[in-house]
Amino acid sequence: MDMKPVDLQFAVHKNDQAGIRQQQLNHKPEMDQVLLGAENEKNAEHNRKASEKIGESEEAQIRKEGRQNDGQGGRGRQQRKAPPSQEMEPPKAVHPFKGSHIDLSL
Repeated sequence: MDMKPVDLQFAVHKNDQAGIRQQQLNHKPEMDQVLLGAENEKNAEHNRKASEKIGESEEAQIRKEGRQNDGQGGRGRQQRKAPPSQEMEPPKAVHPFKGSHIDLSL
């Protein structure tokens, strides 16, 4: 292929851009890994702080309930079950389109 000096000017300029683009493409997986690692660390830190807040609120609630039970003279721990006067059947669930009655007559 015959190249004139004018054509060579454009080819050399494009080679620099192509080299930079190739280097970016070669290092893209590494950069993606670094970015994902940083994002995962940030999410883990956020989740850890959120779970600490939940743990603190649960702990405070447990302490509050403990104080209330102490005021009752310890009766909260020794709850006595009253004998049921009649057996309570759980209510039967009614399906929205199947209904509750099954006709078994043949």
